[in-house]
Amino acid sequence: MALTGELDGDGSVAAAARELLDKRGATVVLDLRAVPFVNSAGISELVTLVSQANVQEQRVLMAAATPFVRGLFRTTRLDHFFSMYSSVEEAAGAAKGA
Repeated sequence: MALTGELDGDGSVAAAARELLDKRGATVVLDLRAVPFVNSAGISELVTLVSQANVQEQRVLMAAATPFVRGLFRTTRLDHFFSMYSSVEEAAGAAKGA
């Protein structure tokens, strides 16, 4: 699922991802290459989405994060909480291998 623009916690990312996470074991790859900025509400939306997916035995994988977003996740230590991949292809391969 390709994301574009700033993630500001408006709920649109979670709503779209939940439509794709329709069954147990489902996996969604969030392509972050066109996301230049994430604010605190956007972080909260992503954390909630991943937490809910984990409870339902689903996976949300983050791929191709911009340097700013990658640094933000590293600073907040969310890089240990999120499943992060350097490319969409790498994330898709991990999803298939699960």
